[in-house]
Amino acid sequence: MVLAAFTDQVLQLIFRPGSGLPFAEVPKGPDSPFHAIVVEVESVVRAGISRGEFRDVGDVRLAVELLSGVMRAGAERIGRDPAALADTVRAARGIILASLARHPG
Repeated sequence: MVLAAFTDQVLQLIFRPGSGLPFAEVPKGPDSPFHAIVVEVESVVRAGISRGEFRDVGDVRLAVELLSGVMRAGAERIGRDPAALADTVRAARGIILASLARHPG
């Protein structure tokens, strides 16, 4: 579970703005170490759309970027309050599934 990892204080530093850690200097875009994860999530979403498991979200890259914001916010919340893990996971799961779910009609 991705969000559970953020109960680790070392990982919390990755998402703390102004931490001054080397993570702040991590390249963005295709050179980012997180790029492979984003590409894989895009692949999963595209495959789900093609199989009819997910609704057509239009711009898959944008949808994944927006959903990554949900995960980042969840990670920051857990970093501030590790006891919020279960509620945060439940809320993030609900938001992500609601955004990808096929809607009747």
